[in-house]
Amino acid sequence: MKIFPTKNYKLDCIDNTEKSIQVLKLNTLESDRLSTTSTDKEFIGIINANHFEIISSDVGIGAFTVVRGELLKDSINVVVSINKPFKVLITLLFVFGIGGISYNVFKIGFPRALGMLIPLLS
Repeated sequence: MKIFPTKNYKLDCIDNTEKSIQVLKLNTLESDRLSTTSTDKEFIGIINANHFEIISSDVGIGAFTVVRGELLKDSINVVVSINKPFKVLITLLFVFGIGGISYNVFKIGFPRALGMLIPLLS
């Protein structure tokens, strides 16, 4: 089981890849930083000749996933993954939770520390 799974997709192009890039560029705000801002575009990201890296422009949840893609002759390989800052944040929350449980086990004893798990899990 992977902690941070990725999804791989292979999509077929209806038109040629140049037209797909043009449509993607029309709907994307060009930015080197993958962070959400208010915009009238659908996506924020980087688009090169045959590679792209975009996030959604929805404020609040848009930067959680990153869509990376590579355009081939008649198809597009797309990889959807969690953005790196969110991976770090989730990992820190997990480590602090495990650290807090470990501290309680050594401080108040194992049987009473099990009672602390019920509020944490709910």
